[in-house]
Amino acid sequence: MPTEIELFKAIPPGTGLGAGSGNAAALVEWAGRTFGKPKRVGFEKKIGADVPFLCGSSDLSRVGGIGERLEPILQVLRFSVFVLIPLWRSETRQAYREIDGRLSGRWMQEEMALEESQRVLSDLASGRRVGLLPNDFLPILLERHDEYREIFGLAERTGALAWGLSGSGSAVFALFPAGMDSEGCGEILARAKGVERILYWE
Repeated sequence: MPTEIELFKAIPPGTGLGAGSGNAAALVEWAGRTFGKPKRVGFEKKIGADVPFLCGSSDLSRVGGIGERLEPILQVLRFSVFVLIPLWRSETRQAYREIDGRLSGRWMQEEMALEESQRVLSDLASGRRVGLLPNDFLPILLERHDEYREIFGLAERTGALAWGLSGSGSAVFALFPAGMDSEGCGEILARAKGVERILYWE
C-alpha cells in the first residue's frame, strides 16, 4: 500500500540533540502504532545511534556501545532544563573523525566512565552543583567557538546545577533546580553571543 509520510523537524541537525535519529524514531513509533510492532528485534540500532533510546520506554538511561546498550536509571531527577542552540553546527561524522584522531588509544576505560557518570548522577540527585559536565568533544569546539565560555559562565551565574555540551555539539544544555525563575534565567542566557534559539522544559 503506497504511503506518503511527512515529518516536521523541530530540532535542527548538527546540534547533538538527536535530530536525525529523532526523525527515524518518530517514524518507527508511528509505524508501530499503525501497523503493529515489528517481529524483528534490535533493528533500531542500524538506523541511528540515538534511535534505541528514543524508541525506548525509559526517560533516563545510561547508554553504551553505539547506542544499543541501554541501562535505565531509576533515580528520580527533576530539573528545569534550558537548551541553547547556537548559530553554528557540528557535523556528526566530522566530529567523530576529529576525536578519533585526537584520542585514539587514549580513551577513558569503561569502568572509570561508569564511576564518573554515577558520581555525577548522585550529586545531581542530592541537589549538589556539578558544574561543567565532561564531554570529549568540547575541547575541539572550544577551539573554534570561544562563545561557549560565555554561555557556560552565564549558566553558572544564573544558578545552574550542571551545564555542558550536548552530544557531539553544537547545542548546550543547563540543568536548574525545579521551580526556579525560568523567565529570569532564560532572559539572561539569551544574552549570550551566538545563541540562535533557546528551548525550555520543566
